Amino acid sequence: MVGAKRSKKSKSKRLTLKQKYKQIKKVKEHHRKQRKELKKSGRKPKELKTVGSAIPSQWPFKEELLKEMAWKRQQVLMAEKEKRDQRKRNREERTAAMEDEQGDLQQLAALQASASHKASDFEARKKAKLASDSSKAGDADNSRRA
Repeated sequence: MVGAKRSKKSKSKRLTLKQKYKQIKKVKEHHRKQRKELKKSGRKPKELKTVGSAIPSQWPFKEELLKEMAWKRQQVLMAEKEKRDQRKRNREERTAAMEDEQGDLQQLAALQASASHKASDFEARKKAKLASDSSKAGDADNSRRA
């Protein structure tokens, strides 16, 4: 096969599911081994850089820039703290309003009970009055016809 030509098309990236899952399994295994080695060595996976390390040491006014960055960071932290405090105050106000509302509901329930008691008392008096009037008068329908 001396004169065999190679195809100019790129090779297909299709693969069987067995191959796909085998690759995924191998990658997981490799990552697990790396994490285990890092844990044994006592190092953390990603060392965090300090804020000033991104600025070259020869940068003019580096100290001023670092102070400004620290001040901005402090301002952001204070703003976040203020937001947390505001949310806490709002939550406390809502709970106080809900307690007031529950007190209002209790007053409303007491008023409703009082009204139903008065209504039943009124009905009892009305029945008693009708009973006494019916014994005095002969007609129950209060008509004047003969």
